[in-house]
Amino acid sequence: MQPIQRLTGFVALLGFCLSLANCAGIYDRAEIYTATQTASIGGASIGLEFVPSESESSIAISAMVVAAAESRSRGPYRIAIYAVGGRSQFTHLTVTRLQMVTPNGRLWDVPSNYLQREEYFMSTRQRQLSQATFILPPLLDLNFKTHGQITVTADVVIKAADGKVSKGTATFICDREKRQTFQSYFIPTEIVDSIRMNDVPEEHLEIGANRKGWKPGP
Repeated sequence: MQPIQRLTGFVALLGFCLSLANCAGIYDRAEIYTATQTASIGGASIGLEFVPSESESSIAISAMVVAAAESRSRGPYRIAIYAVGGRSQFTHLTVTRLQMVTPNGRLWDVPSNYLQREEYFMSTRQRQLSQATFILPPLLDLNFKTHGQITVTADVVIKAADGKVSKGTATFICDREKRQTFQSYFIPTEIVDSIRMNDVPEEHLEIGANRKGWKPGP
C-alpha cells in the first residue's frame, strides 16, 4: 500500500471515528526476539529488530474506545537493522555483512546479494531524529519454542551529511520474549502524523524511532 493510499484510508475512517470518539487502541500479543542493546557507529545509534511476518487481528467497538484491535504476531521473521541520528546529520546506511548464530550452533551468513544496498535517512515520528532502515528480504523460519537466544552481527557503514564515512561492527544478543502491549491512539493526531510521514515506506513505520514509545538504548 502506497503512503498516499494509507492517508486516504485514514481520512475515510475519520468521519466514522469522530462520530463515536477520538481514541482507538491496539492490544498486541507477540512472540518476538528482542535486542535490548544498541551500538554506536560514527555517532549514529545502531539497533536491530525482528519483524514478525504473520499476524491475526480482531476488532471490537465499545462506548469509550472506537476500535480495540487485538493482534497476535509471530514468525517467520525479517531482520531489520536501523540507524538513528539527529535531523539532517546523516545521509545513508549500508549493511555490508550480516550473520546470525543460534545456541545450537546454527550459523547463517546472509548472502552478499541481499546486502550492500544504501538506505536513506528519513523523517521519524520523533521530529528531532532521522532514521535509515535496512530490512532483510528473506524470512527467517525460526522455531520460537526451541531457538532461544540468538546472536546477530552486522558490519555497518554510515555516511554523514558532511561526507564523512564511518565503518563498524554491531553485535546484538537477542532473547525470546512474549510481549503484551496496549497502545492507545488519538485519531486527530494520527491524521497529522500520517501526513508528515507520507514519504516513509509503510514497512519502516514500526521500527526503531518510528515505533510509538521507542526510546534509545543505553
